[in-house]
Amino acid sequence: LDFQVNSNVLIPRPETEHLVIEALDRFESRRSEPLRLCDVGTGSGIVAICLAKYLPQARIVALDISPDALEVAKANAAAHKVEDRIDFRDSDLLAAVNGETFDAIVSNPPYVSNSEMEQVERSVKDFEPHLALVGAGEDGGQTTRQLMYQSPSLLTEDGFILVETSPMLAGSLRDYATTKAGFASSGIIKDMAGLDRVVWANRK
Repeated sequence: LDFQVNSNVLIPRPETEHLVIEALDRFESRRSEPLRLCDVGTGSGIVAICLAKYLPQARIVALDISPDALEVAKANAAAHKVEDRIDFRDSDLLAAVNGETFDAIVSNPPYVSNSEMEQVERSVKDFEPHLALVGAGEDGGQTTRQLMYQSPSLLTEDGFILVETSPMLAGSLRDYATTKAGFASSGIIKDMAGLDRVVWANRK
């Protein structure tokens, strides 16, 4: 699928494609069901739009703290003719979700630490939004931890969360999901390069 991007959103990368594929694989036997999904930090809308395209009965809430990013995402959704099934909202993580539950929460949150950002190549550092790259906390993982902590009460009984992250954070985030955030089980999925890239956690 083709997506328009500008300086308000990240350029889609293979790691995020991997995140989408993992989400779709988990719903392989449920593609015709009326699923409720949430994409946190939607950016260009790539995750929400791909889920909407390949899960034709799904309805998706797509959240982002950047109004400018949401405008890009809305334009992409219209281009792919899925705007009627995606509810775009201005939100700091899950703050704009009230009284709703989801079959899954999927996110590519910011996870680069401030110290790592100094080493990021200029093609990224100078042209992509730091808001979407740099995570909170000394290690850059606090944004993801906060998202994990907020998520269980917003998931259905058999719901799950999938987050893209850094290989350096994956192990600690997997453990946090079960020891602090209240998930029953969690694990790590490697990307095509063999690096720990996606952390999953199941509510039950």
